Amino acid sequence: MGLEKMADMYVGVNTFGTPEQVVEQLRSQREILGCDHDVLMIPKYGSMSQAEAEASVRLFGEEVIGHL
Repeated sequence: MGLEKMADMYVGVNTFGTPEQVVEQLRSQREILGCDHDVLMIPKYGSMSQAEAEASVRLFGEEVIGHL
């Protein structure tokens, strides 16, 4: 399959970016899947600190959830 194709697939199914970008990505996924309850959040990965993960969860709750 190759690394580049794997990276493209990974990016295609994961949400990331600004709150506005995440809202748009989730809306697009909702249209494709036909459901309203498919939000999976993994707030801490790689080398993120606990503080960064907590800030990410707060930002998601404050800036994304209300739009969905």
